[in-house]
Amino acid sequence: MGKKNKKSLEVKETATEEVVQEADPADDDALIPYHTKQASIALLYLLFFSILMFTLPFAAFYGTRHVLTEYFHLTDFEVTCYSVLAAVLTVNIVIGLYAIFGFIEAKKEQKTVQQFAKSKAN
Repeated sequence: MGKKNKKSLEVKETATEEVVQEADPADDDALIPYHTKQASIALLYLLFFSILMFTLPFAAFYGTRHVLTEYFHLTDFEVTCYSVLAAVLTVNIVIGLYAIFGFIEAKKEQKTVQQFAKSKAN
């Protein structure tokens, strides 16, 4: 009876340790700590959206300018106004997408922390 209980206890401890290792956000065995991975992902998102925020408004401005002058034959003032409007809308869309990605990442982080807390409670 003592050996059987000891073996079942070892199996339960091993199973619990495996669950903790899968859900542990601060995995000790990893080469890169969890918080460092999260920081690098955040910086990559920032770099990506910064590049988009720099390049897309220029493309929107000059693309709109080209289309309006070639196909619609508007005055220079109207072309400039619509081109600037297109560039400003493009910047606002990129900022909105960056915020949405931030909220998505925060939800993922919260789920990971909750799974880790549940596994530690068990």
